[in-house]
Amino acid sequence: MTAPKPDLKVGKEPWLAVNLSTFLPGIGQIYAGQWLKGWLFLSGFLGLLIGGFWLLISDMGDLRGAIACLISAAVLAIVNLFDAYQSAKSTNSSAFEAKRTSSKDPWLAVWLSHVTFPGIGHLYLRQNIEQIVFGIVFLLLSIGAGLWLLRFVPFLGIIDIVFVASVVYLAYYQAPIHRERSQRSILLICALLVCLRIAAPISILSIRSTLLEARFIPSEAMVPTLQMGDRVLVEKVSYRHGQPQRQDIIIFMPSRSLRQTNPALTEALLQRIIGLPGETVEVNAGKVFINNQPLTEPYINEPPTYQWGPETVPANSYFVLGDNRNNSFDSHLWGYVPLETIIGRVNKRFYPFDRAGSLP
Repeated sequence: MTAPKPDLKVGKEPWLAVNLSTFLPGIGQIYAGQWLKGWLFLSGFLGLLIGGFWLLISDMGDLRGAIACLISAAVLAIVNLFDAYQSAKSTNSSAFEAKRTSSKDPWLAVWLSHVTFPGIGHLYLRQNIEQIVFGIVFLLLSIGAGLWLLRFVPFLGIIDIVFVASVVYLAYYQAPIHRERSQRSILLICALLVCLRIAAPISILSIRSTLLEARFIPSEAMVPTLQMGDRVLVEKVSYRHGQPQRQDIIIFMPSRSLRQTNPALTEALLQRIIGLPGETVEVNAGKVFINNQPLTEPYINEPPTYQWGPETVPANSYFVLGDNRNNSFDSHLWGYVPLETIIGRVNKRFYPFDRAGSLP
């Protein structure tokens, strides 16, 4: 009695595992049946990302530690791709692997199409001159379509998303062999690709609007604390759970009244909070007085040579000054900063690298 022939369609696709792990580390290992390893990759990646962002936002966080966490997350994501491939391959029989490697892999074509550039997967699949020419033409058309969309109709990003998903599906469909019994896997990849390309820009905008953003220092108003050309991080979490504090360095938009008197002011300003709501502020004899008490300011460039006040800071408003007191366009010239105009708090400098770190 002869042994039954092995079903060469039964096996795990290594490049499908790579595709899945490209969207989120660990998913490819879970597909391959390596559940523990998959969850370890997933939790490690998410933990490093969350830890990195926490170190960026928190005053206790170290900038070098944050960068190390984010780089480690990227390295883990890359290592995860190699492991996903091996995890799936190790579960397969030698007969399945022989069959799989005997022809162009449709899942490699899919991966090349969405990770590199639309059309690369088709170039990988083609074997004769005519087909190679077709692949090159398809690649050039893809580049042209992408540049046209970016230059002329960037708001129609959905067209680009549908286009890339269609190219990925065609790369799979035009492969010489398919081992899956249905199209569920390729449809899942296309759906994940669409979701990722929609979610990625939304996530970036959400992080910038609610958590953290980078800013460029355009003037010498905050010398010596911040120099012109410094790049800083502005965190936006603290003021959702608490009020601005004295000596916080804040970034804020010019108020409506300030823009009316200075129409050229369209960009955000950056100053240090000196007076809080309800406090009486006075600048006199080279010192700042808060409720008649002198304020200790080791961070200023030189004592102020002007006099101002005394005045009481209105409710929900702040009196701000630059550390370069005699060369700063700040509250002593135009008034107070309304709470609703404050964007966030500057807590770290990330460039230049030799002065990178948390701000005092």
